[in-house]
Amino acid sequence: MLIKSIKLIESIIPLQKICSRDDHFCKQTSFDLAKNIKIFHEEGKIYFAEKKKLQEKYCNKDSKNNIITDESGNMTFEKETLDALNIDFAQLNSVDIDVNIKKIRLSKLPVGVAPIDIAAIDFMLIEDLTE
Repeated sequence: MLIKSIKLIESIIPLQKICSRDDHFCKQTSFDLAKNIKIFHEEGKIYFAEKKKLQEKYCNKDSKNNIITDESGNMTFEKETLDALNIDFAQLNSVDIDVNIKKIRLSKLPVGVAPIDIAAIDFMLIEDLTE
């Protein structure tokens, strides 16, 4: 399944919240959720490494090419470079990632999962058909 990188990143925390609930899932659902989390974490490592490269490319550096940080330890940027950085971030966020995720039946999620969390993982849910 192709998914935009930002959608994958934004779904990690809601997916972890759902899995950390005290509700008991059937074994298959539990396995599929755990497998998806593992896949998302691996893809997330790549995403954040690429994001860091972009930040390091555009951040302020001293004469020895060392990164300049503020008093909180955050990288600093010139206003002129922020537009280019934001364009590169937008491109990174729109990268299509081919992931082999497991689909989860909506009815297999515990009652009481927040609608915002369901919306965050909607691409991996299968609606149960009722007749």
